[in-house]
Amino acid sequence: MHKILVVDDEKMIADAIGRILTKAGHFVTVVTSGIEALGELKEKEFDLAIMDLLMSELNGEELLDWIMSNKLKTKVLMMTAYGDARLRQQLLDKGASDVLAKPFDDIFAITRLVDKLFSE
Repeated sequence: MHKILVVDDEKMIADAIGRILTKAGHFVTVVTSGIEALGELKEKEFDLAIMDLLMSELNGEELLDWIMSNKLKTKVLMMTAYGDARLRQQLLDKGASDVLAKPFDDIFAITRLVDKLFSE
């Protein structure tokens, strides 16, 4: 069982991802802001953070930078509805493990992607 942090300012999306990953056997913490996520990351260890890119106050890219600069062992899966190939590559270069396009055609694809990230 892996510890996963889900961060999305759209509560419905964050909760849905959290429920699916919990049913898949993971221990999931769901938060709805970058500030809350930073607090969780400072207090607990996570194997994976699934984060929305665009959020107010503290966005996913800033959280990714913080995770990398603090050398956490947390893998990062970024989610964005506004991505293109250039942005995807930029996030991967900064240390993201992968970038997932929103909206999801199949929300269960997250489970398959998470399984893939942990098998690498």
